[in-house]
Order: sequence, then structure tokens, then C-alpha cells
Amino acid sequence: DQFEQTRRSRRASNSTSMSNPSLEAVKTGFMDVTNVSRLSKTFHENGKARKRLYWVLLLNGLGFSVVAWIIYRLIHPLFLGMCSSPDGLCAGFWSSFLGLTLDFPLTIIAFIVSAVLCEQLAADLSGHTIPEIEEPIKRVILRAIVEFVPSFFVIVQMELLAMIPRIGIVLSLFVKTMYFSLSFFMYRLGQDENRTAEDKMRMIEDHWLYFFGFSGIFAFICACLPEPWATLIYTLEAPVLLILARHSKFTPEKFQAPFRLPAFTVPIMVARPVQAWMARVFHISN
Repeated sequence: DQFEQTRRSRRASNSTSMSNPSLEAVKTGFMDVTNVSRLSKTFHENGKARKRLYWVLLLNGLGFSVVAWIIYRLIHPLFLGMCSSPDGLCAGFWSSFLGLTLDFPLTIIAFIVSAVLCEQLAADLSGHTIPEIEEPIKRVILRAIVEFVPSFFVIVQMELLAMIPRIGIVLSLFVKTMYFSLSFFMYRLGQDENRTAEDKMRMIEDHWLYFFGFSGIFAFICACLPEPWATLIYTLEAPVLLILARHSKFTPEKFQAPFRLPAFTVPIMVARPVQAWMARVFHISN
């Protein structure tokens, strides 16, 4: 009996030691995102970043709200009013059609605008200034479009996974969490100039437990809300969480997950040939 108790205690201690790193990663991510004191400390120490944050929140929230109001209060009713049977198949067709042609691009544009505004906020937090662009503005825009291709396919993947019965919502939630983390930590992980966008995605996959703790609650809230409220919440939370991500305890050497979560594998594989083709067409280096 004593030998059996000793063996059970060893098993319990081994299982605890194996689970502790994983739980610690999730817990640390959650504690980092809920550490309001770091946010207030940043406000007190960096007045320029505080003013920039107010402007980003105002432009993100107000701009998106105006566009969403035009789409959902004017354009949607206009198209649905053209149907002779609003409660029939025609209304359902127009609703799905508008969801693909208006709602999805609205989400994409909101993500892009939020990223552009947050880039200046990240520069203010680091004390650096964004270098002046020597290239023509057209080439800069084309390069940004090419670089956004992997993120575009990640968003498409989220939409497709959500259509799978039963488990689709859970899978989409995991991908949404990883994508939110990529957005929030884009500038923190970009401190190494040799790290490409694909490297950042792989790093998110390798440390997915920590990022699940950091972004999981916000991804869950956005997943529960209908459009356009979900995207509006994202545009408002992104700059705040960017500040928290910058002051988080995350380092690439810590919080390694037991296995890689392939949240971005398919989008990366699909984006590579598309980016190469776009780079040839636009005559830019990828």
C-alpha cells in the first residue's frame, strides 16, 4: 500500500509539473491584459501617447460608426426594399449578397485603418518617429496591400470555419484569438527587423497558450456580437491592447507551448503564391 501511494504521488507531481507551464502561460497572458496599472502608468509617463490614443479611439470609433450606419441603415434597407417579397427568398439572397459585398470589405477596411493608426501610436510609445517615406505613395500602398494578403486569408479562414456545424464556432474562435494577438503584438514582435510577417505568425502559433490567455476574452466577446458591433469593439480595443501588449511579460524564450497550433498554416500557404504574383504584377520586391 505504501508503495502504491508513493507511485500515485509521483504521478500526481509529474502531471502537475507538466501542466504548470501551460497553465502559467495562460495565466500570465490573462494577467498582462488585465493589468490596468500599466496602462495608467503609460498615460502618466507619456502624454504624447495618451493624446494619440484618444485620437485613435475617436477616429476608429467615429469613422467606423458613420460608415456602418450608412451601410446598415441606408444601403441594406434600400436593397431589401427593392424585393417584392421582403420575407421571401429574395430578401435572404440580398442579405447574403450584401454580407459578402459590404460587410466583409467593411471588416477588412476597419482592420487596415486600425493598423495604420496604431502604427503611429506604437511609434509614440517607443519614443521613435516613423521614418519619412521616400517611395511614391502609390508604391507604398501597393506594398501594404501585398503585405496584408496573409491577414486577408486568415479572416477568410475564420469566416469559413464558422460555417462548419458544431465545432466550427470553436475553431473560428481559436483562429480569431490568434489573429487578434498577431494584431496586438505586431509591433512588439517587430522590434527585430529581420523578423518577417510569417515569422511573427509562427511565433504566435508556438506560444498560443500565452496568447490565448491574452486575447481570448476579447475574441470571445467579438464572436458573440453580431456585425457591425463586433468589428466596432475590435477597432476600439485594438489601440488599448496594443499598449498592454507592449508592456507585457511575453518573450520568445518563455511560454513555449507543448505543440504548435496551426492557426495560420493554411493562410500562409495560400498567401505565398498570391503575394509572389502580386509582387510581379506591381513590380515591387516581396
